[in-house]
Amino acid sequence: MAQNANQLFVEQSYGALLRCHSKSTRSKTFAASASAPLLAKLTPLAFNKVTEKWVPWLSGAGTEVQTLNLGAASAGTFTISFDGETTAAIAFNATAAAVQAALELLSNIDPGDVVVTGGPLPATITLTFGGNLANKDIPAITVDGGSTTGETITITTSNAGANNGIDKIRAFVWPETVQLHATDEVLGTVCLAGAIHYADIPLFSTNTANQLKAALREGMRELGFTIDGLDKVR
Repeated sequence: MAQNANQLFVEQSYGALLRCHSKSTRSKTFAASASAPLLAKLTPLAFNKVTEKWVPWLSGAGTEVQTLNLGAASAGTFTISFDGETTAAIAFNATAAAVQAALELLSNIDPGDVVVTGGPLPATITLTFGGNLANKDIPAITVDGGSTTGETITITTSNAGANNGIDKIRAFVWPETVQLHATDEVLGTVCLAGAIHYADIPLFSTNTANQLKAALREGMRELGFTIDGLDKVR
């Protein structure tokens, strides 16, 4: 039976086929997932460079979060350095808003590039990077205790930013669905190159259609994919 490009499925005696023409498929290991999701055929996949496992693609998953705690600091001031720039002196008990304002005065941080919450210091404050710094591997802040007394400076990175790779589509589930389990790694086959019709690609989790379209237009051909029907989608 000849394929009609305007049909979503090609009906055969043995069932329906997605309009996918794979050129390269491999058996790959998927990471365990606490939510144990079922990934449908052609679900977009990313490769987590930290765990070296395949995971569902999540747009914006590279947003980096860092935290700062000054322990038992009881007086004085300190400074924060970010990517070669250093703030003016900040009080040991500054509010999150005061820390954010100090960071926004740096030449390499624009308003909206970082949101500071929590605190006030010396309790933990959280720095969430967005704006021009969204989906990038952000250098860790450093802190000079300056004139503070009693401090124990603790800085953590709770999300490795775009360095983890899970904000970039690298493959698709193929040819069977894959069930991710809460504690076990799963072996499944993925499509690494080929021709795929846009209308056949399912969305996963909180991804939106606009995010998917943007990601597919961003270098899919460099990976060996052609996405049929994408340029007709607005």
